[in-house]
Amino acid sequence: MTFGTCVEVACAVPGEFTDAVTYAFGVNATDAAEAIRLTVEAAKDAVGREGKYIGGVVIETACRCAYRDEFEGAKEYFHRPISEPGIFYVTGVTFTSFSKSMNAGVATELAAAREKIARFGLPPSSFAHPQLLEEPATRVRMVCAVCGHWVQVSNAGLVYSFMSGLDMQLEEGQEGIKAAAIASPFVKRHLSQCGGIIEGVQEDDPRWGELDETNREDENAR
Repeated sequence: MTFGTCVEVACAVPGEFTDAVTYAFGVNATDAAEAIRLTVEAAKDAVGREGKYIGGVVIETACRCAYRDEFEGAKEYFHRPISEPGIFYVTGVTFTSFSKSMNAGVATELAAAREKIARFGLPPSSFAHPQLLEEPATRVRMVCAVCGHWVQVSNAGLVYSFMSGLDMQLEEGQEGIKAAAIASPFVKRHLSQCGGIIEGVQEDDPRWGELDETNREDENAR
């Protein structure tokens, strides 16, 4: 049978701003109890996509029966065939905080796990979250609807340019800096001078190849 399970783990190695993680699995198992067992075993000493240990004490699980068709949109991220028994899919990790009022048993178990790691180091990984597939960079052209002038930035960079709390030393932060340096002056200039609308033209838009190269401002700044 196919199940969707969710798990929350109190981290034995807490992060700077978080002390718990949650995520979900796609699992093939004989019954719900087996699906939960596989989930707990995988989560207790798991390693995230960046190689960081995100194991600890499992404090909550949930399980439901699922149709295989539900996972159709995520099949490119399967790390084993959906027809095989065991865990075939895992979502991204959400960092969170667990309740400070958790019961004494969990608190004691978490303290013991942290002490063991402090003395003996990290345990072997019980489950390694697979790396995401490398996706080609996508671009967007920001076009002034009045005068037709435009600039081009990466979609990711444009998104990251709005994330003020992002570490600028990271690749994402650098992408945001580059995009903001191009897009921000363009938008301010054309909103004040043209008073029009700035449109976003994606690569699959027929207008992409129809834009006049002489109106490109990121290379021919005015």
